[in-house]
Amino acid sequence: MENKKFKILFVSALSAELKIVKQEIKKLDISKFLEISFFESGMWNHKTIMNLSLFLVEQKFNFIVNIWVCGYIWKH
Repeated sequence: MENKKFKILFVSALSAELKIVKQEIKKLDISKFLEISFFESGMWNHKTIMNLSLFLVEQKFNFIVNIWVCGYIWKH
């Protein structure tokens, strides 16, 4: 029997919103248990719906996490 990994997708509108999430996930030793993917959907409702829908037609995930941040912190 094939041992498949549990697939998780993290989605955000902008790549900057995923930056911290990616950094923290990389610190964890979970690659043998989980397959983690990231997707930048873009801004605005129609663009988000189209990009994510087209992506999910070809890719299958067990769990999807939507990261919704109204802005992000940057260094001055």
